[in-house]
Amino acid sequence: SMNFAFDRSKMEIRDGAGDRFTVWGNNSAAIIAGGKRIASSSGGLYLNQYSDTYIYSENTGYYALYNFKGKKLTKTYQNAFDEVGQNIYSHWINDKEYEYIRCDADGTTKVLFRVKPILNGGRPGLLATDGAGVYALPTDEHTITCFDRFGTTLGTIKQDGEITMEPTFENGCVRVMDKLYLPTGEE
Repeated sequence: SMNFAFDRSKMEIRDGAGDRFTVWGNNSAAIIAGGKRIASSSGGLYLNQYSDTYIYSENTGYYALYNFKGKKLTKTYQNAFDEVGQNIYSHWINDKEYEYIRCDADGTTKVLFRVKPILNGGRPGLLATDGAGVYALPTDEHTITCFDRFGTTLGTIKQDGEITMEPTFENGCVRVMDKLYLPTGEE
């Protein structure tokens, strides 16, 4: 329950997960968590699905990560900043490279990988995951790197030919093109 109201004709709920949701309207946004308004902005606020953080559009095209206490956790990145896994985010370094970072709600940040966008039309989407904290990331045209939610590399999968499809997980294995691999890299 909440002790404040929104004019429903002017506001809409966009994102929601559990007791958290984002309200948009009238050129403003607010994030509600635990029945309290934790952030308000005239710019964009994007509630993260898997992490106790939100992405704030500081200016058009410039984004930073914040925790629910309003503390800025990262520097500001241009063009894109996306949650791609639990406490794992991607952002542009330049017009040809992405960086994947792990950032906890306390601000502990670790660079995981720097990659050139290969699939998805040049912009990465959600990382392939087994749902239990193991991820698969195309790191070049012939390699998939598997890592855990802390950024520890579990193994690499090498293909002779070019990888043209996103990896997926099936029963704990990683499907790359038409073959299955363990996250440690063995076929």
